Amino acid sequence: TPEVISTSGYYELPPIGESPKAYKITHGFAPDEFLLIENRAATSFDSKIPKEGLLIWHIDNEGKHKPDSAVGPNGDHYRVTLIQADGNHDLELGVNRGDEGDVFGAGATIGIGFTGEGDTVYPNTDSYRGGAVTPTGIEISVISDPDENGYVSFSVTFPDDPLPELTPPTSTPTSAPKLELVRKELMTTFAGGTGSYGVMFDVVAMNGLTITSADLHVS
Repeated sequence: TPEVISTSGYYELPPIGESPKAYKITHGFAPDEFLLIENRAATSFDSKIPKEGLLIWHIDNEGKHKPDSAVGPNGDHYRVTLIQADGNHDLELGVNRGDEGDVFGAGATIGIGFTGEGDTVYPNTDSYRGGAVTPTGIEISVISDPDENGYVSFSVTFPDDPLPELTPPTSTPTSAPKLELVRKELMTTFAGGTGSYGVMFDVVAMNGLTITSADLHVS
């Protein structure tokens, strides 16, 4: 079951071929309409994909399995649509079965497409239930390259919910912790002739021990 993202923040995904994890965004969409985000890496069943990165799907369970007309600003669309990063709609138009332009790689951004003026920008995060294109205001950005374990990080920003600032790591070295010197006296007493030639004892140091002086009193 995909994990729902409901607040602005920074997220990461492992390769879905190694860990079945995905994110789902429902905020701003109609019921049963949402975005689904996966990390696809060249491993397992994805070993021959043309490019690694995020795949972002637009799911509308009231959409058609095959649109009657070309996709575009009129909102005609498939029930399950891969939002192609290059905005070319090659899959819908039958140009190919997928290429590297479909993947959201490092530095890519997707946000509002329809502003009410001019042409709709593709790709976008707009809702299009029933042909009514409605901006959700959601932006997906700060997409990283896969790290050494194949994880990809990214940010999601919702309207009226600013993205939290990242605190950069400090380059200023921190000072070493101060050690508190604790002085203790260890004393033993011979009385009444007990013992033969001295007192024997063990000293066990748990966190280090320094003996600075020893006084022996022999009668």
